[in-house]
Order: sequence, then structure tokens, then C-alpha cells
Amino acid sequence: MKNILMKVLLLLFVLTRFSVHALPYDISFMFTTKTVEEPITGKWVFESTSKRGKIAKSFIELLGDGRYLYSDGLGSQIDVFRIDSKSKAVVIADIGEIKSEDLAKKNSDFNLTRSGKKSTVKTQKHEPFEESDRTKNLSQNWILLGEEDGKDSVRYIPKTILTFSKYGTCVIQAFQNEKVKPFITIRSWEWHPTEKNIISLRSKNQESKEPSGYFLVKALDDKRLSVIEVSKTKRRSFIFQRADK
Repeated sequence: MKNILMKVLLLLFVLTRFSVHALPYDISFMFTTKTVEEPITGKWVFESTSKRGKIAKSFIELLGDGRYLYSDGLGSQIDVFRIDSKSKAVVIADIGEIKSEDLAKKNSDFNLTRSGKKSTVKTQKHEPFEESDRTKNLSQNWILLGEEDGKDSVRYIPKTILTFSKYGTCVIQAFQNEKVKPFITIRSWEWHPTEKNIISLRSKNQESKEPSGYFLVKALDDKRLSVIEVSKTKRRSFIFQRADK
């Protein structure tokens, strides 16, 4: 019983280290993968100011399933975007929009609204990773299975979705149920420069520093992902299944 309690406390500690952001609608759509007719993807990076007045690395990313991911110095959120029927602009909730002519530009000015304040930010389009089978297989939505070390996680957090994007973004969403806002964790990822089966992980604003952890990939195809999570203090094995399979 003591070991179980410690695992529960550790899990809650890990999850509550990160900001929790309420979503303004029923989030049940996230429990299945949605595919738009013509996937629109892209990532635009810019600088913003945190609540403490510090410069924060920020970005807007359009995922290939009709969702966007927004992260700045005030927090992060994931939601569905829509296409304006007249202008064909990508509308991102109450934050702003990306004009159709800006989707392909390397540098653009975006008009954004955060916490009731409007601002214009200069963005730079982030280049995707070089096309490869392993990146293509990895860059999708994965659901954690109750196998190996995932047994304890799914016991207390019924659904965890791990998303990798071809732009180097890694998103973890931990759902207690379909009606409760998820815990959101954002990291950046890249393949290790010399070890082809290792993924280097960093917290979202620490791209220039040493990795905070690694995934050792034991198996990967378009339906299943098996990894060993390695950090300074622990090694844990997890198995994921493609979320729409």
C-alpha cells in the first residue's frame, strides 16, 4: 500500500508541476483523431512576455488533424481551428487568425489577442524535420496503454494522449474523464544526432540547453510505439497505440 500511495503522490506531483488550462467546450472530440479533408500544418515561432515580464519563446502550431496548439508566456491551449469561408484565413479561437497568404511565408506579422490585450508579433515559420519513415510514423497521436509501467498511470489517469509533430513539438494531455480539462505538458523533441533510436526531450523554452530526458525507442511503426523513458532519476517503460486504431 505504501508503494501505491507513493506512486499516486508522485504522479500528482508531476502533473501539477505544469499549468492547467481550461478548455471552453466539451473536450470529448480529443478522444478520437480527427482528420480534415486537406490537412493544414505549420509552426510559427515568436517572442512574448510572461507574467513576470520575462521574454518567453512562443509559438502557434497547426496540427494535421484540424487542431491548433498555442503556447506563449501566459500559458498554453489546444483547440480546434476553423477556416473562414470567405477569406480562407485560419481562425484560432479568440486569439487571432493566420491569413491564407501568410501560410507559406517565412516571416509574417500576426495580430493576436491575449488576456484582452491586442498586439502585433513578428513570427518566423519553423521548418519541419527532414522527411523520413521514422519521423512520419512518430508524428501522430498516441494513446497510452495499461501495459508495463503504464499500468499505474492508467489506473489513476484513465486516458493520456501523446502527440509528436514533425515540427519538433511533443504534447502530453492527461485526461481524468471526457468532461474535465486535461493537464497539458509541452516539450520539444528531436532525434539524437548519433543514436538513431533515441529521442531527446527538452522543456519548451530550453531548446539550447541539455536535454531534460530521453525516449529510447524499442519499437515503432504506424500503429504502435514502445519506449523507455530515461531521466536522471528513473527509467520507465511505456507502450502506446495509435489513437485512431
